[in-house]
Amino acid sequence: MNRTIRIAAALVAALAVAGVQASTLRTADQGDALSTDPHSFNETMQLGFTGKVCEPLARRDAAREPRPALASAWSQTVPTRWLHRTAVVE
Repeated sequence: MNRTIRIAAALVAALAVAGVQASTLRTADQGDALSTDPHSFNETMQLGFTGKVCEPLARRDAAREPRPALASAWSQTVPTRWLHRTAVVE
């Protein structure tokens, strides 16, 4: 194992043992977010804010193909309905 990787792994382990302190998240933007509901407004300002707070079920990769995020798999049960499964994290 390369020395840099060992140092990085030791640093990550030390930070994990030290614990994580809660802190305030502050962001700057051209305006104010009008809601914390991810489905409230379909505008750039609101989508930027909720994208920092809420994780979607799926994301798009560099080729713009859908890839899993929270959903581990999905299938179309009828033409107007999708079923998704999420991975259980314990």
